[in-house]
Amino acid sequence: MTTKRFDPHSPGEELVLTIDFSQELSVGETITSVVGNAWSVDAVVKGTDPSPGDLISGSASIVGAQITQKVKPLIDYVEYRLKCSIQTDKPQILHGFAIFPVKNP
Repeated sequence: MTTKRFDPHSPGEELVLTIDFSQELSVGETITSVVGNAWSVDAVVKGTDPSPGDLISGSASIVGAQITQKVKPLIDYVEYRLKCSIQTDKPQILHGFAIFPVKNP
């Protein structure tokens, strides 16, 4: 899976991020569950955040081949690398990655 890049968002702006696994699933294969907390902050790639896990808000949801997650960025000028892990009925574990920048417009 290629790394998705989300548009920048402002601190305090709660939103829902989505990673689509449809290109990674075989015909007829479905997502059965998320692994662990599903979404996590894999790394802070720019800036500084002493508590990067606080970005994730609540639990992930499975919507067909997509995994959605609420986030609430708190710190300006930080760029996060997010990881999303799922289990399929094959069974196999797949990982999706995304870059999420936070900065005031």
